[in-house]
Amino acid sequence: MKAKLIKPYYKSLKDLKEVFICGSFFSSELDNEFVKILQGHGIKVKGFVAVPYINITPMPNIEIYDIRQFHKRKETIVYIGGFKYIQDMAAEKRVNAAEIHKFMTQYKDYAQKGNIRVIPLHIFIQYFDIELFWFNNFFKEYYNNISEYENLHNLFSDAISLKVLKGIIEYRKTYDIKPLSAITAPHEQLYFEKFIFKYPQKDIFVDGGGNDGSTTAEYIRKNKDYKHIYFFEPNNIIMKTAKKQLKNYSNINYYECGLSDKQKKDNIFIINGNNKASFLCEKNNLTKKCNMVRLDDIISVPCFLKFDIEGSELNALEGSKKLIEKNSLLAICVYHKPSHIWEIPKKIYKINSKYKFYLRNYCHNLEETVLYGLPENG
Repeated sequence: MKAKLIKPYYKSLKDLKEVFICGSFFSSELDNEFVKILQGHGIKVKGFVAVPYINITPMPNIEIYDIRQFHKRKETIVYIGGFKYIQDMAAEKRVNAAEIHKFMTQYKDYAQKGNIRVIPLHIFIQYFDIELFWFNNFFKEYYNNISEYENLHNLFSDAISLKVLKGIIEYRKTYDIKPLSAITAPHEQLYFEKFIFKYPQKDIFVDGGGNDGSTTAEYIRKNKDYKHIYFFEPNNIIMKTAKKQLKNYSNINYYECGLSDKQKKDNIFIINGNNKASFLCEKNNLTKKCNMVRLDDIISVPCFLKFDIEGSELNALEGSKKLIEKNSLLAICVYHKPSHIWEIPKKIYKINSKYKFYLRNYCHNLEETVLYGLPENG
């Protein structure tokens, strides 16, 4: 299978010495890591190709180019994703569709004329046997826990979930985006599938990993008659942005802290200093102290829990056991670590076996895979 995938690109790869990168991993740390991987294979990165609405952080000695600069040059481009994402945003009228269409037309035109030779990321990875970023050693994780993956077939409650699971596993094995294209739901449904709003628990919302307040704002738009919102965000700078965005809404309690299994202080690292995400890590000169709390110490009634907390979901669930026992609604991200896709539903089921589980995916890369837990008895 590997040889068959690589064959159409073999001549382009065999003598490859320099490339441009088109797209982004949506993080300058990951983009920078990919550049280092290429350099380790003796391949010079000449620059990044700017894609509309995808932020590429400048790196030392690597320029960012407009796609129009390729109309008279012949170059090799490694495409690492983002096109389907921006097309989805355009379709949902979240960005300028005309601008996206113009970019895609130019990109395809240059590829057809031979100005650019495009190598998809999954082909590049297969050829050089690269294991990438936080899904390093996925094969080891998968085959060491294959019974856990098989058990998911008994936990998930609909055929869509099984199709999503199959597509995610295939993507993680090959990095071929095609399996994701078939299973990706509209981004506007992220955390808020229609089945959520059939339950009375929906009216008390916990935004774990509230970020800039956009998710809470979307929740309010979809559920104008909400009763109360508990907003958790450990990053004090982005908390100010959230409060500003949500200033016209009432009944919101703000907590500048993270969620865990007990009250404590821990170290967080703010990704790229961009104030968009933060995660727990060992103490170093780039970390700051953060207060962590147990959700069961703050809320005592069934509610709607949304956790997108950069890999700390398991600890946060442990700190929410009483709420889970009381049949709270759940929308939990399961993509921050490879094993979370089975560890998180297994943990929830152990706390309360009366849940129905649904798996949905909302992005054409490694992000935005969400597990929904709906109580069987309402």
